[in-house]
Amino acid sequence: MERLSQKSERLLYGVIVLAALSVRLAALGNAPLSAQEAKLALTALEAAKRAHPVFGARPALAAFTSLAFLLFGSTDAIARLVPALAGGLLPLLAWPLRRRLGRLAALFFACALAFDPGLVALSRVANSPIPALLLGMGAFLLAVDNRWEYALPLGVLAVLFGPSFWFGALILLIASLLAWAFGGVRLRLPRLSKRVVEGGFWTLVLVGTLFYWSPGVLGAALNSLVSFVSVGRGADSVSAFEAVFILLAYSPLAVGAALVGLFLAWRAQFGELPEHRRWLRGMLIFLASALIALFVYPLRPVVFLAWVLPALWLAAAWALSRLPKPSTAASVHAVLIFLLFSFVLLNAFGFANSFAGSKVATARLVLIALTFLLMLAATALLAWGWTLDEALSGFAWGAVVFVLVLNVSALYRAAYAPRPREFWYGEPASPNVRLLQRTVADFGNWVHGRADTLTLLDLTNSPALAWDFHNLHTYKASVFTPPRAKPEAAITARNAQPPKGAAYTGQDFSVAARTVFPFANLREAVKWLAFRQSTLESRSDVLWIRNDLFAGAKK
Repeated sequence: MERLSQKSERLLYGVIVLAALSVRLAALGNAPLSAQEAKLALTALEAAKRAHPVFGARPALAAFTSLAFLLFGSTDAIARLVPALAGGLLPLLAWPLRRRLGRLAALFFACALAFDPGLVALSRVANSPIPALLLGMGAFLLAVDNRWEYALPLGVLAVLFGPSFWFGALILLIASLLAWAFGGVRLRLPRLSKRVVEGGFWTLVLVGTLFYWSPGVLGAALNSLVSFVSVGRGADSVSAFEAVFILLAYSPLAVGAALVGLFLAWRAQFGELPEHRRWLRGMLIFLASALIALFVYPLRPVVFLAWVLPALWLAAAWALSRLPKPSTAASVHAVLIFLLFSFVLLNAFGFANSFAGSKVATARLVLIALTFLLMLAATALLAWGWTLDEALSGFAWGAVVFVLVLNVSALYRAAYAPRPREFWYGEPASPNVRLLQRTVADFGNWVHGRADTLTLLDLTNSPALAWDFHNLHTYKASVFTPPRAKPEAAITARNAQPPKGAAYTGQDFSVAARTVFPFANLREAVKWLAFRQSTLESRSDVLWIRNDLFAGAKK
């Protein structure tokens, strides 16, 4: 890696960025927008129409999304375009760390930011924390290098992209206090020159007004802080145990390698050069601060885990870069360890599908225990016949490759599997909305010969449905049925009645569903890990069609 030229290294980073963009942009509009995504998209749509909407906690994200709507049209994919592009740029955060982290470790870190399941999943939602993460981390790295003329404008810009920035600021505050208490670092306030302050001011003015096109963004600048300190747990809040489970389930390589990295970094404190010791101490403090902030902050939305992932991957990338090149004996041992771990996984899947307390379930558990004993025995034999370093190297490589396969599987599921079965999206997804849209379009074709002509009254007060039918010019949302109105179709909550004054036939559609957490036992957790089988908490709405529109009905 040290022989790699800077030109070739830049080319590698460019390939990683292109791959990250491809993963995030592929099938971006397949899943319908959730309720919170729809709120941001509707705000952006109003801004695109120059309706001067009330911006929420992510004013800059809504404003830039409105520009995307003007350029490319208002679709589900375009509503998520800005976060997807920001997520594709995350690997560039590794570039400034090459000197401190090492070129190989920085390259591993860039790959991790490109393909981590959680970061990819959160880049594919409209109300994403990823733009705030990208700008906040960029501002932090520039501030570490004392380049405040760029750090302050990026930090100001990150404030406008949502409450996730303030969680990152909390991590930075905790890290500063830990560095002062245990790292022997004196806290110094930055010297803000006139040039630095002017840069921050003009960034706030220009972006806060979207270059004077949408002044409402500036007025909502502090909405992100209000949202961050607001009291009350939302639907996307998780407990500390749930947060740890999500990190282990989706990023096992990050968690496992980070633990090894912490141990190696602690040992290196006593033998490395002073400059390297300071960097390792800073890495440890950054990871500790992220975990402390995660467990201290009471609301704990699942999207805030995005700030923990870079801290984990930083330590993990440093640990992975220190893996020794395996010898022939270590390579054979690594293959054996990989196969044994795969055997354990298959037996865990069999245990999940067997009846509780049955002989099959007991046999599966016995096989799993015996396989782990066989791993230890094989490693001990190699250490006795060759060297301990070769034995540990083979075990480490086999475990790393196995867990990497699990990470790739988690990436595919987090990004492209049905969202109700995944945890990264935080809020209930909409599993049957596409079917509902096709049903309304089919009846429009049946009755009027065009898909966009059926008069539809929405009585659910749902932002998701308002977005789903925003291109239907005959769609109308209301909290009650207008007097003497007889719409051709209506959508109500499951227990509500259809509009009065006409006879209707109804069909329910699941419009919100999410996996119930926590799981009742280990078997349910393994079923979810293996097959995404779990109990769903769902809500349905009813589509009512007027009876005289059906074939054979008396007009």
